[in-house]
Formats: sequence, structure tokens, C-alpha cells
Amino acid sequence: MRCRADGVTAGLAVGPRLSLRASGTVCGPWEFATGVRDLLSPQLQVAQLAVRGDEALIPAREVWRDWIYSRDVAGGVVALVHAKELHFPMYHLSSGIDWRGSFFQWCQLLKGHFSNFRWRVAEDGEEPNVTFVVDRDRAPMDITQIVRDIGFRP
Repeated sequence: MRCRADGVTAGLAVGPRLSLRASGTVCGPWEFATGVRDLLSPQLQVAQLAVRGDEALIPAREVWRDWIYSRDVAGGVVALVHAKELHFPMYHLSSGIDWRGSFFQWCQLLKGHFSNFRWRVAEDGEEPNVTFVVDRDRAPMDITQIVRDIGFRP
């Protein structure tokens, strides 16, 4: 999520000095398959398979994304709204974390909690039942300014 203090960026207007525009990859407890969202996070897709005791077929290549937990986004938005002074016209509201390699760790963690759950990387020609939706990488956003100005840490 990027935040601009000049009110120019389209998105959620929070007042005369702050506008918000989502641009990170958010996951969290309020994801539901309602048909409104075009993407349920791969974390949720795998968790649903784990709860059912099904097997997750993971794409061979983990897509590099800038994941952030939805409650961390909410905390960052609240902190920005209540900031006494903003020093920059734009702030990145993201985790700033390099998540490469963490998705397989997530699958392994779920396996430890759901005994019937299995997961593996899909073989060549085999269709994964978990999708990253996009196949291009996106590096983490630089959160130096928001950390320095308001102390935001996801």
C-alpha cells in the first residue's frame, strides 16, 4: 500500500492531508470466497486444503511477493492517520520483508497441525490446485520512510 499526503492518489480519502492506495499483497483472517475478490491468497488456499485433509499441489516456482498481514495494514493506516507530522508526500505501507522460500515453510507448518494434510510441488504437466495468480515477481517495498516517521513495523 502506498500513502500520499497530498490527496492526489486515488483510493481511500482519510482527510485533507492523506490518501491511501493499495498496492501490496494482503492476506489475513477476513478472506472469504464471496466471488467479489479475484484472488484468495495462496496462504488461505493451502490452509483450506489442510483443514479438509486434502493434498496441496504447489506450483514449482514460488512467486516472490510483498506479503503483508491485513491487521498490520490496519495498524499502519491508523498510525498514519494519527501521525502528528508526515515528512514525505508518499509512504509505502508494506511488510518490507523478503518472503522468498517462506511458502514451503507455511505448508510444512500446516502439515504439523493437520495430520491428514499432504503437500508437494506439482510435477511437469500436472495442474497445481494452489495458485499464485500472477507469475511475475514483485520485490518488497522500501518501508524506511514510514518506519522513520511513525515507527511502523509489521
